Formats: sequence, structure tokens, C-alpha cells
Amino acid sequence: MNSPSLQLRKGHDVLINAISLLPDNIKSNLHVLFLGDGKRDFLIDLVEEKKIGHLFTFLPFQDPSKIYPLIDIKVLPSRKEGFPLVAIEAMLMGCCVIRSNTEGATEQIINNETGFIFENENYSELSNILLNLIENKELRNRIAKAGQTYALKNFTSDVMVNKTLSMYQKVLREN
Repeated sequence: MNSPSLQLRKGHDVLINAISLLPDNIKSNLHVLFLGDGKRDFLIDLVEEKKIGHLFTFLPFQDPSKIYPLIDIKVLPSRKEGFPLVAIEAMLMGCCVIRSNTEGATEQIINNETGFIFENENYSELSNILLNLIENKELRNRIAKAGQTYALKNFTSDVMVNKTLSMYQKVLREN
């Protein structure tokens, strides 16, 4: 699944290019869901050009909590991103998360432990990660579970409120 905005900076074309590199036997068991609003024509043209349009479904944005239980891997191939909450959301829902090495990536994911980080715009590296996860369900499930545990420990609203409160208390004590 990829979402929620179909803008060039979100790197959906990077994911499409990565998928086009996968072996045919892997692609035959793959379905990619794009959720989001925006200009789809470029992406639709690209999947048709790569002859992989049958692997993709484009849907308007909707409540992702209904979609997460249906997916195994969440990919965030953004070219530029801060700290996307969608990565945390996916981890909390038990999805294996792959994201580009943009701002905030290493704060959200311990690479190869709680998710995967690939070099920004490197669709070949992304393709290799996808291939490994698709072929190795045990690895995919282990990383997804570790990501979920990590997100629960570090990124729930209660944890974030407590961290923010602690930071304010520290600042007040120092002044």
C-alpha cells in the first residue's frame, strides 16, 4: 500500500520502477494499492508503459485503518519527507515498513530490525528489499512484529505526551 497523496515528491514512480524489476513469478503474486488524491495520470501511464498495470489499484483516499489489515508491506518512497506519521501508523497496525532515507527515517526505523530504509530514489535497492520480504514471509513477519513493538514503545500518543512533558520539565528546571 502506498498513500495518501499522489504527488511527485512522494516517489510513487520509484516504487513502480522497483516493482518492474521484480521477477515475473514474484510479480504474479503481488498487488499494489495506491490510496490517495491527486494526479494519477502520470502513474497510470508509467505502470502501463512498464506493462505492470494489472498489478496496481488506484483508490481515492480513505480511512487507512480499514486497509492496513489487508496488506503485508507499506512502502514510503518519498523524495522529501519529514517525520511521516503514516509510517508509525503502519508499524502500529503490524505492517512491515520500508521507507526512503529522508529526514526522520532513522528516528522511526532501526534499519533491518524494525523496518527497512533504502537510499532515496534507489529503486534497484528498493526492489531487492521487496524481493527479500516477498520471498521470506518469516522475515517479513518478524520485522513487522519488531516494528510494531518499537512503535508501541516509542510513538504512541501517551509516550509522545510524556516525552514532551519531560522535555518541558527539564527546560524549566534548567532555568
